[in-house]
Amino acid sequence: MKHRFVVFIALVFLFFLSHTSVFAGDGFIKISPLVIDEKAKPRDIIKESITLTNTTNSPLTLFSFVEDIVNDGAKVEFLGAKNTRGSLANWISFPSTIDIQKNEKRSVDFLITVNPSATPGRYHAFIALPHGSVRQDIEGRVGNGAPQVLINLEVLDSNVDLLQLQKFISTKSFFIRTAPSFEYGIENAGTRTLAPTGEINIYDARGEEVATLNANNNAASIEPGTTSHFVASWEGDKNFGRYKARLNVAYQDNQHGSLQDSVFFWVVPQKILLISLGILFVIILLFSFVSHRFQ
Repeated sequence: MKHRFVVFIALVFLFFLSHTSVFAGDGFIKISPLVIDEKAKPRDIIKESITLTNTTNSPLTLFSFVEDIVNDGAKVEFLGAKNTRGSLANWISFPSTIDIQKNEKRSVDFLITVNPSATPGRYHAFIALPHGSVRQDIEGRVGNGAPQVLINLEVLDSNVDLLQLQKFISTKSFFIRTAPSFEYGIENAGTRTLAPTGEINIYDARGEEVATLNANNNAASIEPGTTSHFVASWEGDKNFGRYKARLNVAYQDNQHGSLQDSVFFWVVPQKILLISLGILFVIILLFSFVSHRFQ
């Protein structure tokens, strides 16, 4: 891929090097710079300028032609402006005609408005400025001796990957007859659909991990601008005590984003609760019996 790109740049450079200056009447039309390199994001508007010099003794009318350049392996193909989001030529707003007086040197401003849906990557186009009296008569001379400037634009990735944790709670403070369960909401505040992955780790009062739950068991995705709600339950036998649940969610290939939070809860097995209530009931009866006996 790198070899193809180097070959492409070399061919384009040689093409434009051969068209640095162009005879027009009894002198030359010169254009500067010959190459413009830019980087931008979708929706960006870039202001550019080139300098034209008419070294002839006659006023000239220049007609602009903006075309895309496509790199197909080692072949450089020149195309007309395509009305698509992938056409750099279509993003360039350049004056259609320029009147330049004899021996005049002037600047010409133009804009590059990057399509909002442009795909990240490299784009190439050229602006040709042949002279003449009627546009139709010179269309065939666009690539044959007309002064030209090469535009290279790299469209950067403007997507944002951002998840925000709205809440992480246990559905109860004490779990007696039901399995401990947890609810959490995650908002996608970015621009791309994301599928969070991760775990809920359960620790006992001694800090030892006793269980691990899948934080997104169904591999659900979250659309941009929406909030998804998740539920996870801890099934199986559990001992009496206070526990900590720690949520650890990652996204964007576990490299750039993570969400973490913790919550505490109690587990009281029903058998232990019944035994405790029975003991308490016996204590109350004994206390009542002793109280009446010594009255």
